[in-house]
Amino acid sequence: MATVTLRLYDYLALIAGMRETSLSFPLLPSVKHLAEHMGIPHTEIDLILVNGNPVTFEALPQDNDRIALYPRWHHIPIPHLQHDPPFPAFVVDVNLGRLAKFLRMLGFDTLYDNGYQDKELIDISRKEKRILLTRDKLLLCHSMVTWGHWVRSTAPYEQVREVLDHYHLYDQIHPLSRCLVCNTPLHSIEKGVVKDQLPPRVRQRHKKFFTCDKCHRLYWEGSHHTHMMAWIQNLQKDTIP
Repeated sequence: MATVTLRLYDYLALIAGMRETSLSFPLLPSVKHLAEHMGIPHTEIDLILVNGNPVTFEALPQDNDRIALYPRWHHIPIPHLQHDPPFPAFVVDVNLGRLAKFLRMLGFDTLYDNGYQDKELIDISRKEKRILLTRDKLLLCHSMVTWGHWVRSTAPYEQVREVLDHYHLYDQIHPLSRCLVCNTPLHSIEKGVVKDQLPPRVRQRHKKFFTCDKCHRLYWEGSHHTHMMAWIQNLQKDTIP
């Protein structure tokens, strides 16, 4: 039996439930498969060192090797394994519906449908260069998944903060810019065009309106907007400029 020692850093240790362990196999698999054996998707690993030397996911370790796995945002001056898509866009698993709505509320391009199957999620992520957000670690272990994050928190508000922290997105928040229902970008519309569709109180109190060309919903800066902006400010208050 060949044995390797696996050392996990930062939140990778939280995912696996341990910081260091030894693994033995008749024939050692690739580093990618070793990580997945510990429940760590390859999408969460940004640096692999074998006996202090950087390697790729396909590397085949040898008996008595020491393997260190690092997550995103490590500070070792070595090229990263993870490279984000050209723009922050998401596809969200069916178990994260409230997270999807909150990301749209913050202005992020976020696809969600409670009928999505695993294959659809993977295909959308790959073809549209979207980050796949899920609570299913096995889904992220699929070889066709390039961008993805296993959302650790079970509370929707904390899930939002986790995604913003993980991808450093606080400076890209654009509230009231997407439809919360269908994800389509909103555009402003003259009050006179939609006044007959407005409740009397809204027609009297508000001047700015936005519409979705896909589902034709109307939005305005009412009390919901005030609450949303307060929530966003609370999200940002603990961040470091």
